[in-house]
Amino acid sequence: MKIPSSFTVAGARYDVRVQTKVPTVEGHRCIGHSDHDKHLVTIDSRLPEHAQVEVFWHEVVHCVNAIMARHDDLGEQLADSLAHGIHDVIQQVYES
Repeated sequence: MKIPSSFTVAGARYDVRVQTKVPTVEGHRCIGHSDHDKHLVTIDSRLPEHAQVEVFWHEVVHCVNAIMARHDDLGEQLADSLAHGIHDVIQQVYES
């Protein structure tokens, strides 16, 4: 799957950047990050391609939750689980 340069959630457009510089959160290096104020998703370009796709879907889940619930309090494990499930379905539907 090719990671898009942007996507829209309920009218809110997020730009996507795949680059080596990814923000840190609370002093921890991130492999992906979603900034809901700037509507920006950043993914670490040093990751293998399949991992970049997984991180993309993880960040999309955070964005959907932030826009639809007006906050992002999912937690990383739940976001990972939801992203994995969504990615599996998309692969089955569009890549089969």
